[in-house]
Amino acid sequence: MELLAKFDSVTRDHLRRASNHSRGTHYLGKTVQNEVISLLGKKVRDTILEKIKLAKYYSIILDCTPDVSKTEQMSLVIRIVSNKNGEYKPKEYFINFLPVESTSGAGLTEVLLNELNRLGLAVGNIRGQGYDNGANMKGVHSGVQRRILNENPKAFFVPCSCHSLNLVVQELFVFFSGSTQRWSVLQNHISSLTIKSVSDTRWESRINAIKPLRYQLGEIYDALVEISLDEQKDADTRNRNMVLNETINIMKNITLFLKDYRLNGFNKMLCSATEIAEDMEVSPAFVVDRSLRIRRKTRLFDYEGRDCVIEDPTKQFED
Repeated sequence: MELLAKFDSVTRDHLRRASNHSRGTHYLGKTVQNEVISLLGKKVRDTILEKIKLAKYYSIILDCTPDVSKTEQMSLVIRIVSNKNGEYKPKEYFINFLPVESTSGAGLTEVLLNELNRLGLAVGNIRGQGYDNGANMKGVHSGVQRRILNENPKAFFVPCSCHSLNLVVQELFVFFSGSTQRWSVLQNHISSLTIKSVSDTRWESRINAIKPLRYQLGEIYDALVEISLDEQKDADTRNRNMVLNETINIMKNITLFLKDYRLNGFNKMLCSATEIAEDMEVSPAFVVDRSLRIRRKTRLFDYEGRDCVIEDPTKQFED
C-alpha cells in the first residue's frame, strides 16, 4: 500500500489518516492487503494473457522444485514473439506456480493441460517445449514432451541448455576426480581454476563450477585428449585396438539376428508371453481400448493413399 501511495494521492491521504489514527476503519489488515495483492496479480496476468493470445503461437517452459513447505511446485513460463510496430522480439512471461501431487510424466502433463485450459490457451498453438533432462520431462515414451507431442505434433521439444551444461560439468568432475592419474593430468594442464562439483542446493555457487570451463575449456580438452591417448595408465579410457575382420563378423551376426527377429521374433515373444500369462491365470489376449481416438495422417496431396486402420489389437502391438 505504501508503494501504491507513491503514485496515487487518494491512497497517500488514506495512509496518512490511518497513521495518525484520524480514521478508525482503515482497511489495511493482512486480509485486505492479500486481496489487493491478488487483484494486482490477476490484472498483470490478464494483461500477459492478452499479449499471448494476440501472438497466438507460444512455447512453454516448465520446471519443478519443492518450496519451504515441502510442496512440489511447477513453474509455468510462456514465451512468445511480440510484434510492436513491425518489430518482432521474443518475450518471456512467468505465469504461475502450480502445486503438483505426482511428479510423473502423466501427473505433470495433467496439471499443465488443466492450467492451459483454465487460462484459455489452446494446446494446438504450442510450438515449443523446454524442460530439464529428467526422465519425467524429456522421456521419449511417457515424458511430458512426448505426451504434449501426442496432443500437438508441432510442439517441438528442446532440452534446457543450462541444465545440459550443468550435467556436462558434473560428468567432467566425476570423470577426473574418479582417478588420481586423471586428476594429475588435469592439474598439469589447467593454470588456476580447478573443476568443481555442481551444488545441489546453492544455486548461486554453480557459477564457480562453470568458470573453469568458461576460461579453461581448451586446457580441459587437452587433458581429455592426453588421457584418451594414454596406453598405460588408464585402462578404462585408453583407445583400444580393433580387429577389422572380427568387427565385420560381429556386424553380420547382428544383421542376421535383427532380420530373423523381424520375421519370427514377435511370434516367439507372443508364445512365451502366453505361457507366462496362463501360468499366472491371466487371459492371454490384448485388450481393445475403445477410448483412444485413431489419429490419421493429414494428406498433403491427392495422390496419397488413406491410412489403413488396424483393428486387430495384436497387430497394433506388433507394429
